[in-house]
Amino acid sequence: MIPMVLVWEAPQNIERFTLEKTIAQTLERSTSVQNARRTVEADKKRVDEAGSAGKPNISASASATRFDQATKIAFNADAPPVTVLPEHTEALGITLAQRLDIYGQIRLATDQARLQILADTFAVDGVTRGKRLQAKTVYFGLLKARDQVKVAESALEAAKVQQKQAQTLFDDGVGQKVDLLRANTTQVQAEQALETAKNNEAVARAAFNDAVHIPLDTPVELETVKETPALPEETTVTKLAESRDDVLQAETLARAALVGVSLARVGDKPTLALQATGNYFPTTSLQSPRQRTAAVGVSLSIPISDGGLTRARTEEARLRAENAQGIVGITKGNAALEARQAFLNLRTSFKQIETTRAAAEQARAARDLAQVRYAGQVGLFLELSDAQNALVRAESAAVDALEDEHSARARLESATGTPKL
Repeated sequence: MIPMVLVWEAPQNIERFTLEKTIAQTLERSTSVQNARRTVEADKKRVDEAGSAGKPNISASASATRFDQATKIAFNADAPPVTVLPEHTEALGITLAQRLDIYGQIRLATDQARLQILADTFAVDGVTRGKRLQAKTVYFGLLKARDQVKVAESALEAAKVQQKQAQTLFDDGVGQKVDLLRANTTQVQAEQALETAKNNEAVARAAFNDAVHIPLDTPVELETVKETPALPEETTVTKLAESRDDVLQAETLARAALVGVSLARVGDKPTLALQATGNYFPTTSLQSPRQRTAAVGVSLSIPISDGGLTRARTEEARLRAENAQGIVGITKGNAALEARQAFLNLRTSFKQIETTRAAAEQARAARDLAQVRYAGQVGLFLELSDAQNALVRAESAAVDALEDEHSARARLESATGTPKL
């Protein structure tokens, strides 16, 4: 006798999500959002780097030299020699230097770096907007797939009832063989449709779990989204698109490019710096008769020729600034076009909800009537089969219309850069 082994599997915990939780978890665990934020932090360090050129610079130096012997000089044969340089010398020094930004190079470089921070901050908003849309899309996609499973389950239950009815009529000798065969085929097709719907649900669940960064096979439960508000005004949509994050980023980068032109123009200008130096010589000599010395000075550096480097950099910066201005126009146009298309799609899907619901109600009434007629043998099974297929299509279309309206609103919110609209 072969012993029976019972294997107990612990049930998996069901993760429950609302739309708000889905968005929050997607953003919190998104690598692209984290990378965009780190870029902003790196830009802040670049501002510090550019501004450090205008801050006092303190440096210290120390040196020690040992020769094979001291250097001595005798001024005449009768006088003893004088030590000019002892066999060892030491020197300690400290220098304080302050560059004077007379042509604004440091200020311009700092301003450009700060504009880059602002541009990359808008980039963070853009990445966040994209991830927010992704979260809504997979959320509504999974809801849609699950509702389609319910439609398929309802269709299968109806097919089973109809097959049983056809079998009963055939057994009583009042039904036709062809009707029973059609009923059997309809049931098999409904079972296949249900299996397909369940597979689509599994795919949608995997996409959802990937977006919220949980294991792909984790069972999840989603809260049904409530009815959406009324359609927004088209003029409001257009105005919102004008201030979207990618538009603001393009405008900021264009400003930074203009600052870059000014910065390139002063590349060959003179530089002026103040210096204060203090030295300490532990071992004095003829060359360093004092142990402590101090000096204050001014250094002026005037470039004579840089081989056309400044001219080339200025021309390059000017061309880049023109490109940046062109990108502003393109970005504004794309944002306006995307917002208008999203608005039109939402308006279309908004109207389809009531239409598909009414069609589903009508199809359900027609199916019920066909079923009564077939049960009373005053109607054909073909009429019932056609009515059932029409009902499945109508219910599926109603599910698609509702979830597509949610998705269309999410795309409009993304196109206008607003979390809710």
